[in-house]
Amino acid sequence: MGSFPQLFCGNRPVDNRFATETIFIDGSWRQAKSGRTYDVTNPATEEVIATVALGGESECREAIEAAAQALPGWMKCTAWERAVILKQVAQLLRERSDQIARTLTLEQGKPLAESKGEVLHAADEFEWFAEEGKRAYGEVVPHAKQGKRHFTLKHPVGVVGAIVPWNFPIALMARKIAPALSAGCTVVGKPASQTPLATAAMFQVFVDAGVPAGVANLVTGKAEEVAEEFLANRLCRKISFTGSTSVGKELMRRCADQVKRIGLELGGHAPFIVFPDA
Repeated sequence: MGSFPQLFCGNRPVDNRFATETIFIDGSWRQAKSGRTYDVTNPATEEVIATVALGGESECREAIEAAAQALPGWMKCTAWERAVILKQVAQLLRERSDQIARTLTLEQGKPLAESKGEVLHAADEFEWFAEEGKRAYGEVVPHAKQGKRHFTLKHPVGVVGAIVPWNFPIALMARKIAPALSAGCTVVGKPASQTPLATAAMFQVFVDAGVPAGVANLVTGKAEEVAEEFLANRLCRKISFTGSTSVGKELMRRCADQVKRIGLELGGHAPFIVFPDA
C-alpha cells in the first residue's frame, strides 16, 4: 500500500486516503456513500496494491444525474471546441503513458510494453474522434413539393453508460468515451472490478485536459448494481457494453423496455496454454 501514490498521475500528490476515492462524479473524486471498499490485487504476485471504492446503484444514479445536468452545456459546444479538449486528452495520455502503463501492468498483469501500447492506442482514439466529430454531417433530402426544404441533422443521444472488461480497460473505455464526447454526449464509465486504477488515471487526464465537470463520470464497484441503474434510469439513453454474449443478451432484452439504445461487442475469447517450462 505504501507505493499506491505511484499508481495515479495528476497535478496533485496522492496519499493512501485517496485510495478509496476512486469514484468521480461531477468533477470531484469521492468514496462510496456506504464507505464500502474492495481490494485490487496484482495478478502476478496476488498482493493487494490498492483499496478502492465499492460503488453501486446510488453512486451510479448520482453520476447519471450529473451527466444529464452537464449535457446541455456540452451539446452547445461546437465540434471544434470539443475537439480542442479531446486533442489535449490525447496529448496528456501520451505524456503520461509510462506512468499509466505501470499502473495498468500492476493491476492487469500484461507486459509493460503491451500496457504502454494500449495507452498510446487510447490516445489515438481521442485524437481520431476529435476530428471525426467535425465530420458528423447531416444530409439535404430532395423535396417533393416546391417551397419545401428537407434536411437531417445529427444530434447527441444523451447520457451514455459505458461498461468495459478487464483485458483492455484503457483502450476499450477510450473507444466508448471518445466518440461519445466528440458527438456531444456525456458519459458514465464503469471499469471492470479487477482494473479500476489505470482508468481512474485516465479520468484524471480528463480533468487536467479541461473536460467540464459532469461531462465524464466514473463509478467503480459492483457491475450488477451499476448496470441495473443504467437500465432502469431513463436519463441514461444508451449503454455501450463489451463482454460476454450472455450478459449482452440480457442487456438487450432489458433495454427494449425503454427502447434504450445499446451498442454491444460480445463473445471474444483468447484461450492459451501455459506449459511447465514457462
